[in-house]
Amino acid sequence: MPLKLKAERLKFSQSEEKIYAFGSVEAEIEGVKINADKMIVDTNKNIATAEGKIKLSKDDYKSYAEYVLFDLDNNIFFVDNFSTRVTLQGVKGDIFLKSEQLKDYGELKTGENGSVTTCDLEHPHYEVIAKSFYFKPNDKLVAFSATFYLNGVPSFWLPVYIYDLAKRKVTLLMPLLGKNDVEGTFIKSEIAYFLNNVAWGSLYLNLMSKKGNGFGIEHNYSFDSRNNGSLYYYSIDEADTKIVSRKIKIDHNLKLTKGDCNLKYEYNNIYLVPSGRIDQTSFQTSVNLADKLEKYSFQINTFNDRISLLNDIDIKASAQFYQLNTSYFYSLRNSNSSSKWQNISQGLFLQDKFFNDKLDTKIRINYFRSLTYEATPYDEWLEPNIELVYKEPSYTAKLTANYFIDTDKDAYSDDFNVEYIEKMPELTFSLNPIKYFDFSFYPELSFAKIHESKYIAQLNSQRHFVADRYKTYLGVGRVFPLGFGSNFSFNYGVEQYLYNTGDQKYNKKESYMINSTNGVWFDNKLQYERGIGEGNTPFYFDSAGYFYNYLRNTAVFYNGVQHRFTIDGGYNYQTNKYFDLLLNYRFKPDEKTSFSFDTGYDIENKQWKDLVSVASVALSNNFLDLFSHTYDLRMGRTKAATNMMQFEIGNTWQEKWAFKLSHLYDLSKDAIILQDAEIIKDLHCWEARFTWSQLRREYKFYFSLKAFPNMPFGFGTGDSGIFFEGNMSGERGVVQ
Repeated sequence: MPLKLKAERLKFSQSEEKIYAFGSVEAEIEGVKINADKMIVDTNKNIATAEGKIKLSKDDYKSYAEYVLFDLDNNIFFVDNFSTRVTLQGVKGDIFLKSEQLKDYGELKTGENGSVTTCDLEHPHYEVIAKSFYFKPNDKLVAFSATFYLNGVPSFWLPVYIYDLAKRKVTLLMPLLGKNDVEGTFIKSEIAYFLNNVAWGSLYLNLMSKKGNGFGIEHNYSFDSRNNGSLYYYSIDEADTKIVSRKIKIDHNLKLTKGDCNLKYEYNNIYLVPSGRIDQTSFQTSVNLADKLEKYSFQINTFNDRISLLNDIDIKASAQFYQLNTSYFYSLRNSNSSSKWQNISQGLFLQDKFFNDKLDTKIRINYFRSLTYEATPYDEWLEPNIELVYKEPSYTAKLTANYFIDTDKDAYSDDFNVEYIEKMPELTFSLNPIKYFDFSFYPELSFAKIHESKYIAQLNSQRHFVADRYKTYLGVGRVFPLGFGSNFSFNYGVEQYLYNTGDQKYNKKESYMINSTNGVWFDNKLQYERGIGEGNTPFYFDSAGYFYNYLRNTAVFYNGVQHRFTIDGGYNYQTNKYFDLLLNYRFKPDEKTSFSFDTGYDIENKQWKDLVSVASVALSNNFLDLFSHTYDLRMGRTKAATNMMQFEIGNTWQEKWAFKLSHLYDLSKDAIILQDAEIIKDLHCWEARFTWSQLRREYKFYFSLKAFPNMPFGFGTGDSGIFFEGNMSGERGVVQ
């Protein structure tokens, strides 16, 4: 193994075949940089030792030690009095690790008498000390004979503690205490076990006053570098219902040369809190293969719900190679109920540039088969669709064809009122925007032979109509600078439809806009838009035209970012009514404080809209107040108001307290009431919280580590009782 070495003083002993380095030693082994007071390299045994104040670093990682032995032949580090800080997914802040002895095998690290904490004090408020540990980056951290110390006092002991880094799960295997209406008062416990790197898991024991005792196991395994997975089993003989509940899960992964294969099985005949009992079985298998130019996937899903009597089967397959993209799906859903209904759907999709790179072809064929009652005819139909798009730098041509084919014909008669549209086909030709004297033109032509099937409720009959439709469209737009920070823009477009039945219709849309600004204190946007449609069409689906006609103006007065006043209003010529006049004022004196006021005037009803005021005030980094108030300008009274205030006192963690108070205006009582309150005491790496809720009529007192804020433990009134809301490595019971 190559070794780079430099120091203030280097000495080579030919008789001992050793290199001695003294003073500000710097070395590098396999990308690991070592700084030490002294280093000795045994060139015969190919072993190096470092002593004194040692620093090991690689990229952003740094660690420290008092003695390190490097086995240069086998790339193994032996470290005494090791310490470092790391960051892990799911943990807030740094994690501090120490070990009296550490063996670093590269991908695998083992050690003895190690400790871990998120407290940065020399004598931490808490720490977990393990007799030995096993650590593999991006895989797992396993501690054996781990004891939790609180202020130096041993609090509880775990034979094995496992932190699954691959699944990014932080686990604290304390008993889960609580109470609910279904299970009663419960204690749910988990005991982890670790046989070796390819066999580990958890044992579950749940004691519940209403349901009885539940037992379970979750085992993770790995046969080799290609096969891994997990097995889960949980069972409980329910004392209240006399039902034997079970949950079984199998998850196996197989790595292939160019992909992977996954198999999942799950059986559930168990209660859930709070949704109720389920009785289901699901199975899923998938295969994925890929390289630089090709990609294939295949998946089968089955699902059986024995309570709702539903069965599902889904099959999906796809392939991509070069420019070809194709996929297929099959879906079956049926019922074991008395009607024995059944729905089947299939679909095939194909996309490729068959003829040249400029022509994109998409083909989609969907097939449906539906059975309403057993022993009755199936309702069957086919929906083929094809799309060809040819692109040149100056134009785009597109051909679309879709059909509805009733494959059961008259065998199923209840589909007489089905509605659909067939394009047999439609050809569209559009030029890319044409620039002429700063005008932009958007021309488009299309022809379509269309079949429309429409149910006429008044006649209780189906109308089938086929006709040719010709369409032309021309749009034009331009922006004119007016000077003095203003510009005028317009867009105008006309659509004309011709039918071989002699019908004609056209749609016209136009938009005119003047944008003005002086760049200092004023912006204004004046906009007029109109859309009209005239004529007739033999089809129902395109009978709707453009019918809108309005004028709108938005004026903004501002002074930097501190002041902003907006007036918005207009007139709807289509309905001959005024839009509401909307007024808004924003005041932001600094980055931490802002005020907003919104109101308006209903011109048609001649009445003011509610005044809504919102304020966010941060007088300092330790004080924040959020206020919202709705005032009825017509009645002259408050309709709603809320206020949330949070502030902190104290500078050091010993002195620091935080308070949160939420108030609500109760309209029925015409009074301001305290809705929620929270008191937080900083305990350095811990937090103690007291919360009270008027809505839930309950209070809670609990502790949590700052590194794991979502895992509190404490006591609460109501159904809470004594609780610990840990994130378990497996399913510790059946609470949803």
